[in-house]
Amino acid sequence: MPFLVVPIIRPIQYASGWISELKRYRLDPDNSFKTDNYDAKDVYTEFSALQVIETEYTSQDGVKVPISIIKNPEFKGARPTIMTTYGAFGEKVTPNFNLLYLPWVAQGGILVYPHIRGGGEKGVDWYEAGKKATKSNSWQDIIFAAKYLIDKGLSNTEDIVLMSPSGGGVAGGMAINEAPELFKGFICEMPILNPSRLEHGNFSNNYHLEFGSAEDASEVEHLYAMDPLLNLNLEQRLPNVLLISAGNDDRVDGFQMFKYIAALQKFEAAESAYLYNDPDAGHSEVADIYNVYGMVFGFAEHITKK
Repeated sequence: MPFLVVPIIRPIQYASGWISELKRYRLDPDNSFKTDNYDAKDVYTEFSALQVIETEYTSQDGVKVPISIIKNPEFKGARPTIMTTYGAFGEKVTPNFNLLYLPWVAQGGILVYPHIRGGGEKGVDWYEAGKKATKSNSWQDIIFAAKYLIDKGLSNTEDIVLMSPSGGGVAGGMAINEAPELFKGFICEMPILNPSRLEHGNFSNNYHLEFGSAEDASEVEHLYAMDPLLNLNLEQRLPNVLLISAGNDDRVDGFQMFKYIAALQKFEAAESAYLYNDPDAGHSEVADIYNVYGMVFGFAEHITKK
């Protein structure tokens, strides 16, 4: 009977960071990981000097919230800052080497990721602390992240641009509503900005599990309280707003963005209010990626330019 030869399969692991591109490692027989360069790699020397700060700040209720700050140490003092937040559906914001965002940092901007409640960075309890009745923790975490950056001299109220895509639009929109004075701009890609109407849209299958149902008396009060459109304060002006919608969005109805931007324009409720529709894009899948992100960063640079 012939022997069966079984090849030894060495496990492969992948790792990347905020300023380090994806690398592949091989587990060798001596139980050590070694770089497995199976393909030629580009070398992005322009990002090699960037600095990553991993720390925590204190939110409104004393809870410590993790925050990732990517900056260029060659530039001192308060700098134009893009703060990206999500905080929904238990999704974790993990380190990734993003070639769309890093040029902003290399040229002197700051990139910030507050890991707010509603996400999954600290497990199930962290997620549960930012959904339905506890959703206000999500936007308070955003507000106190901005205050932390200002207190540390990293940024100021004329430099912070908040970016909150998709389900992050709920927390981002409410943070802008409650503390517009802290932000210079608000950019959203395919965001939810009118969650109380999600059940009346085309994609209403499970959003009530995250935000609550207008048909449930025990949830409707909290659902209305987290609705950025319903809670617009027309007695104060919001900062500059740019919304991006997608012609083939299969998760968020266009009316979520159209109603919001129409309200801002009708009542002149923001310093400026723009809507761009990418007709060939899907949800979080921009078709003309360089044009759209060129517009995004151009907008951020323009409104923070001294």
